Amino acid sequence: MAYGILEYRHQFLNEKRKGGMSRHGYVGWLGLGSVGVNLGNLDHWLPNWGIGYRFEVQPRMSVRADVGFGREFFDSGNKFAPSVYFSFT
Repeated sequence: MAYGILEYRHQFLNEKRKGGMSRHGYVGWLGLGSVGVNLGNLDHWLPNWGIGYRFEVQPRMSVRADVGFGREFFDSGNKFAPSVYFSFT
């Protein structure tokens, strides 16, 4: 397996809050990956990308909502289909 991702994260500023950082932020990413029997067989590369929203409930505890896009293979040809992810960490 080979996989690479570029990710940008941004947390907004809030001068009224201690530390100056807001509890709101966002993320955007681009990725590319492949799976094969060995490194020489990595010939079907699959792109993915998406955006997400982050909300800090309390320090080190966040709610995340992401919409990601990846290539889905159908009989009618290659199409990109969205996926939605929610998590609480």
